[in-house]
Amino acid sequence: MTTTHAEAFARLQQERRAAISHEDRDLSPQALTAHRLGLLQRADENLAAHIPTVPEITGPTRAEILDGLHPSTVDEIAVARDLRERIQADLNRGRRLEQILASADQRTIVSVLHWLPTMPDVVRSPHRDEIVAEIQALAFERLAEVGHEPAATQRQAEEATALPAAVARVFSEALAGTVTTGAWTDLHRADPEAYREIQAAEIPGLADEVRRFGILAERQVEPDQFAVR
Repeated sequence: MTTTHAEAFARLQQERRAAISHEDRDLSPQALTAHRLGLLQRADENLAAHIPTVPEITGPTRAEILDGLHPSTVDEIAVARDLRERIQADLNRGRRLEQILASADQRTIVSVLHWLPTMPDVVRSPHRDEIVAEIQALAFERLAEVGHEPAATQRQAEEATALPAAVARVFSEALAGTVTTGAWTDLHRADPEAYREIQAAEIPGLADEVRRFGILAERQVEPDQFAVR
């Protein structure tokens, strides 16, 4: 699959370069521009045909799984409070929440999640939402590691869809204009080899050239005039 996708991305790059540099002395300037636009459209269609289908993940979401862990009974709340004191002692000794979660059992994870939104340092931070999201992500990964079945099942499903989802994002962004750093990062996380193969096929600066050509072409040609002859 990786090679096929790398080949498809390379083909897009080559066809786009050929499209905007195509010459035909028998065509008027306007007709030549329309022809080039048609070639670009066909190049996009060729890549679109290789965008992978991303399997749908069923079952509870990460947020739903984490929400279901919050202590609800008197005993569970009491345990969470006791553990909070231990967590605070660790924080006072200079440990970070990330370090605590790295070796935490499920009860400690639950206590961290329950306390997290009201932790003084979190509440005072201008980056509160980002901190909460980061810690929740780490807590979820640790839950899966310690054998919490819903979390482990969800992570397995995410791993199975990570590569097609990342390739689909890269291809979709390439068709829209420029592949973002976030899309490349997702692909690298999903499959470093696929990332190297696909990114290596990208022609530096081509996306900007295509964008500039499109802006100039809009002034000369109506969309329904695109034609590949």
